[in-house]
Amino acid sequence: MGRVTASERFLGYGALPIGAVLAGALATGLRTAAWVICVAQALCVLALVLSSIH
Repeated sequence: MGRVTASERFLGYGALPIGAVLAGALATGLRTAAWVICVAQALCVLALVLSSIH
């Protein structure tokens, strides 16, 4: 259980700097960021609609 938790924290905290850099790059163009968010949300909805979870 301890190794699983350590691995989860390692991956989670390791992704934070990558997300911060991507968010900073995306924030330079506000219109681009809005489009990326809209597309990502549409893909999430599409994934839920097409999945076996109902």
